Amino acid sequence: MTIEEILEKYEATRSSDKKLLLAVWFYQGLILTQEQKRIFYEKCMVAESITRKRRDLQASGKYLGSQEVMDGRKNKNNYLRRLMVKLKILNLYAGIGGNRKLWGDDHEITAIENVPEIAKIYQDFFPKDKVIVADAHKYLLEHFEEFDFIWSSPPCPTHSKVRKNSAVARGQNKPIYPDMKLYEEILFLKGYFKEKWVVENVVSWYKPLIAPFEIAKHYFWTNFYINQIKIRTRGHDAGVKNLGIIKGFDLSEYKGIDKRKVLRNCVEPETGLFVLQELLRKHKSLF
Repeated sequence: MTIEEILEKYEATRSSDKKLLLAVWFYQGLILTQEQKRIFYEKCMVAESITRKRRDLQASGKYLGSQEVMDGRKNKNNYLRRLMVKLKILNLYAGIGGNRKLWGDDHEITAIENVPEIAKIYQDFFPKDKVIVADAHKYLLEHFEEFDFIWSSPPCPTHSKVRKNSAVARGQNKPIYPDMKLYEEILFLKGYFKEKWVVENVVSWYKPLIAPFEIAKHYFWTNFYINQIKIRTRGHDAGVKNLGIIKGFDLSEYKGIDKRKVLRNCVEPETGLFVLQELLRKHKSLF
């Protein structure tokens, strides 16, 4: 159905429902031109179908309450609050939450991390998230159908170009088999998960077996398009203090962990937010 046909179908829509409809369209990736918006506002005045759509969103828990919407309007820089929709997100191999840091608290996020000490730090930074200490690869297989969006960042050392070309080349590390769980998850999500997903990893020393997007010095396999983004240096040669500043985490109070490794494993928060924004913009149309 074209936008013009949609405008004909919903030519009687209340003013309050116009805003809801436009918000839903924007969330689903259906962008109107200025002329289409003008026609929409001129023609629309009452549509029971939009009221039903609001009820559907409320029933599924994806339509935020009035106070939450007002809170979003107060914070004009918080993109996610203005979308009036929340998602059930599965964050696999969560680490301390680099990718998740700028997602806000409007979404229902479940984080899976297999190291208890790291999971504890994640929970400290994101107390509203549900944090589970478990094998992320196994958890994905058993629970994937419960979520609207899945982000997975499987362990990267065996794929890393940096590891092979520096540490192994200098004799600091031994050659090892690439961990094929990375491609198991890509194929599994591609074949069985009906919602949106992202698998993130480092730039590999070999040609990827499945073509990814290469964005911000990461590989991303997804079922939606991601534009390019410019980021500052990843800072992997920096010390713990500067890495903490770059990634946005102060770990000075924590002991018994390799802080530099933990911080280097973080996806840059700006990149994590950008990918989620791309998902929300590119989502398929409701109509």
